[in-house]
Amino acid sequence: MQCIKPKSITGWIVGDAYSELGKNEDAIASYKKSANHFPEDIHNAGEALLFAALLADKNGKTNEAIDIFKEIKERFPNTQAYNESEKYLAMHNIFN
Repeated sequence: MQCIKPKSITGWIVGDAYSELGKNEDAIASYKKSANHFPEDIHNAGEALLFAALLADKNGKTNEAIDIFKEIKERFPNTQAYNESEKYLAMHNIFN
């Protein structure tokens, strides 16, 4: 079982709340901040960035989403977030 630090949980929850309120820029920023609070926990940090990337894509910010997916691939290999990033980038014909 992985331990998530309280500060990172707060960032994640705040991101979810902002997203529910339609404050997507704030949500994306909170997810990114959350990921940086626990970078050694590659699975949870990768998932937080994945939420940010998916929300950016959903809101038509394709370039920002691509940048975040690339960051996930660079920082968090061998995770589910990495695999999801590979799929997303392949859909946009980005293979490196």
